[in-house]
Amino acid sequence: MEALAPIASGRNWLAVEARLLDTMYAVNRIGTERLGPVLADPGVERAWWLIAPDAAEDLADIRQVRVRPEGWPLHCPPTGWYQCGRLWIHRPDGSGQLNDPTLIAAALGPGGGHRLPSEEPR
Repeated sequence: MEALAPIASGRNWLAVEARLLDTMYAVNRIGTERLGPVLADPGVERAWWLIAPDAAEDLADIRQVRVRPEGWPLHCPPTGWYQCGRLWIHRPDGSGQLNDPTLIAAALGPGGGHRLPSEEPR
């Protein structure tokens, strides 16, 4: 029987919810080498970025995201599996690396200010 594990946010991380399309755009702009865990549910067009618990304020002005509070359960499939409609766009790897809220804000915020090196003005 397939089931998702309800893992409560809080001491180690918070979940930042965004539209899946916005998330895919941001993932491409940020680059996989700088990503932490990102979970997606294409059926509901949502994704969740994991950030440090003290980083929520960095995303306060970004309308495209919603930081879920401590104790909010994120329903997760096993890493590497597509289960119950959910999959990891970027898997947790055991290193403890989380997403940088500054990069999320730059990629999703007004003007999508984060630029890839190839996009820098010359």
